[in-house]
Formats: sequence, C-alpha cells, structure tokens
Amino acid sequence: MTERRVSVVIECVELPPKSDSKKQRRARLEGGWPRGDVDNLAKSVLDAITAAGGWGDDAQVVRLTVAKCYGDADRMVMRVAAL
Repeated sequence: MTERRVSVVIECVELPPKSDSKKQRRARLEGGWPRGDVDNLAKSVLDAITAAGGWGDDAQVVRLTVAKCYGDADRMVMRVAAL
C-alpha cells in the first residue's frame, strides 16, 4: 500500500455487441465508443483498488486519465504510478 500521491490511467475496451451487422461492427471499431460514463468507470476502479488495499484513500489520486473504446476483446488496462 502506498501513501504517496499517484497518477492513474484507465483504459476500458469492449467488444461491439454481437447483434451488430458487419458494417455496424466495423464502424464501431473504427471510431465508436461504448455506452456509459467514464466517471462511473473510474469510480468503480478506484473504489476497488481502495478496498483491495492498493492505497489508503483514493484522494491520493492527483492525476486521472480514463478512456473507453471498442476493441477485439473485453479488457481493462490500468497503470498506476507514484508521483
């Protein structure tokens, strides 16, 4: 557990819906973005790290970057760096 200020980068990648046509899927992969608010995604991730003991309090996060996009697999990539 760190007690220092931290920078967090979160990237949420989702598969396009299975119900999409090939044309819709291609359009989503080329520039669409999934539904949902990035602030809600960030809060969920930061709360989970706090609960897991990754840091004392998410108030230590002084820099936060969050992105969401469609991709070839569902995944969440996160990078945390002490400042």
